[in-house]
Amino acid sequence: MVNASVCKTDMRGFDSRPGLMNLKENIRTIIIAIGVVLIWRGIWGLSDDYLFHSNPTLSYAVSVIAGLLILLLIGKKKNSIDELL
Repeated sequence: MVNASVCKTDMRGFDSRPGLMNLKENIRTIIIAIGVVLIWRGIWGLSDDYLFHSNPTLSYAVSVIAGLLILLLIGKKKNSIDELL
């Protein structure tokens, strides 16, 4: 006979046992964090090589402005989507 408590999973497919679920979520979070850091490192390196590499101050200013524009655009898209819902 199979113990039913061992086979239970929640809606995300994790085991219902708290310790195992926390371990899986922690491992997933660490993997995602590593991916984000590697993307950040790649973008940083590319910007150092190609974005006004002879003028660091201008490169930093353009990076800040581009980042702010991206965040503003994402914020506007989020607000328009929220209005539709």
